Amino acid sequence: MAAIKEQKEALACSCRLHDINFFEYLSDVINKAASLPPNTSLEKYRNLLPDKWSKQ
Repeated sequence: MAAIKEQKEALACSCRLHDINFFEYLSDVINKAASLPPNTSLEKYRNLLPDKWSKQ
């Protein structure tokens, strides 16, 4: 459980570094990830990380 908390904190810090609202980001990424097909390439998931993410 501690690892999950640390990952969440790291993601929140990354959002802060990129001037991204964490809650808007999380909501958007969850919706985008849920709509991806099962065999989606890792690059598409990589584009959901804060440094590449764009709300479209």
